[in-house]
Amino acid sequence: MPGEPPFVYVATASDPNCDGTELELSFDDYPSWCSVSGNTITGSAECDFVDTSFKVIAFDGSLADTLEVSLVVDHSNLPP
Repeated sequence: MPGEPPFVYVATASDPNCDGTELELSFDDYPSWCSVSGNTITGSAECDFVDTSFKVIAFDGSLADTLEVSLVVDHSNLPP
């Protein structure tokens, strides 16, 4: 919600074949009002921002998997 504390999204992943490969997590196509630090993305929406999304990518050195996360900006407390 605009004016609320920033959202925080912490990405986690596990390697299902348990081969000991270290997974790399990254973010792609995130809005300019978000910032990334390691496996965490944070951001604060303003009143005029629109709904958006970003991608979380888990990569084990040979295969990658992508998750798309939607961000919905709640405008319900704004005057008409």
